[in-house]
Amino acid sequence: MSAKPPLVKPLLSSDLLPLAKQKRKRKRQSKTYEQLLATAVKVFSKKGYHNTSIEELMDSIGIAKSVLYYYFKSKEALFATIIEMGVSSFIAMLKEAIREESDIRGRLEAAARTYAYFYEHNVDFFRVLVDEVRIPRQNFATKYPDFYQAYRDVLADIISEGVRSGIIRPLNPQVAAQALVGMLDIFLVQHSSDDVQEKMDMGKIFSEVFDIYWNGIRS
Repeated sequence: MSAKPPLVKPLLSSDLLPLAKQKRKRKRQSKTYEQLLATAVKVFSKKGYHNTSIEELMDSIGIAKSVLYYYFKSKEALFATIIEMGVSSFIAMLKEAIREESDIRGRLEAAARTYAYFYEHNVDFFRVLVDEVRIPRQNFATKYPDFYQAYRDVLADIISEGVRSGIIRPLNPQVAAQALVGMLDIFLVQHSSDDVQEKMDMGKIFSEVFDIYWNGIRS
């Protein structure tokens, strides 16, 4: 888990982004656009969305307000792009990983590994996601895609199929899905801490964690 995940085009909300449809592709390809998104994620992850002003964003990126508003009509439009880009990128990676596996264990492990891989390379995004979207503030929780529910649903579908085929023992698929996410989160959050990041072999840890999980749910 070392290479950067591929960039996937975001699914943007038309009510938040006023850009004309035919202009969006050209604008997104701009280096300034990419730099703006990358820097905004870092700033939001450190200070939080509500504690970050437009002026702070401009200072961090080194651009004029007119440039920022060329791409986004507001700070919330910028935030929406970050969340929706992250969700759509992950779901695209997840579907591709699962498609390449034919058996239940392989698909479930691929889904878990994709989550770990995506988390490892997008820690700032996850900090923003957890702090600003999962905790209800200004209706953020209902305004943006539910990243974790979408992921749990994918896991639950695989687990349900495993239960029906007798490979996985009878259990609640949503509960089992949440249990896997919780196990992964414990190690991923610890791994992302500066003081332990260099001491952990995530590949080995992932394999051990998934083996424990699989042995607990299989028939």
